[in-house]
Amino acid sequence: DQLAEKGRSKGDHFKDPFSCLKASVIYGRTYYDFQRVGKTPGNINWIKQQMMKLYASAIDIAYRSEDEMLMANVSYNYGSVCTSFGEIGLAVMYSKNGIDLFEKISYPVEPQQYQYLAELLYRVREYNESIRYGKKEVTAWQASPQEFKPFTVSSMNTVALGYHRQQFYDSALIFYNRALDLAKQIKDTVWTGIVSGNMGQIFYAQEKYDTAYVLLKGDYNASKERGLFDNAGHSLQWAARTNLALGNKAT
Repeated sequence: DQLAEKGRSKGDHFKDPFSCLKASVIYGRTYYDFQRVGKTPGNINWIKQQMMKLYASAIDIAYRSEDEMLMANVSYNYGSVCTSFGEIGLAVMYSKNGIDLFEKISYPVEPQQYQYLAELLYRVREYNESIRYGKKEVTAWQASPQEFKPFTVSSMNTVALGYHRQQFYDSALIFYNRALDLAKQIKDTVWTGIVSGNMGQIFYAQEKYDTAYVLLKGDYNASKERGLFDNAGHSLQWAARTNLALGNKAT
């Protein structure tokens, strides 16, 4: 607030990032309070209103300026925060617009930005768009240092899921196999299990039940060992379904 009263604080190129910064501080403080206290703050609606007001102002300024770099930054920032408050439609529209503008002006898009958008589009069942940005995500992560390899596995898995949900099983298996090979290479047992379980669902759909069961139980064991009980339960019910298909009702 002191900064807003100083010198060159009147132009759009100050007001826009300033509004975003202020909204980010409110969000960050709320998030860390939530993590520390373990419950949603009582004034969460007020916080949401303040943030939305700041971002709405920033969006108006950015589009009025016709500065595409400013528009891209504000759009992506706004979209990525909207998810936290359940505003999924706004999140999709603004984050996608931001990334498309970054690409238009040849500004480098960070791999985690592609990842966020690809996963968001998958969540709203825009599978083709999810695949398109997911492939860019794969390329972006592959150019990153070794410690980011698990993110590369995740991005390959997202692309595969996009094909999987549309029943393009051959294309899905290509990306699942790439993801699985990399997960094994970096000795990531969790991702090895998750990708194997996803592949197991395809083999189930193709009535290759013996292969499906082995993969699904592998996912269950890996997830249970690491305490990922939601994923373990998901794979276990698929394994149970596979046992029924095999005629093993007691199992």
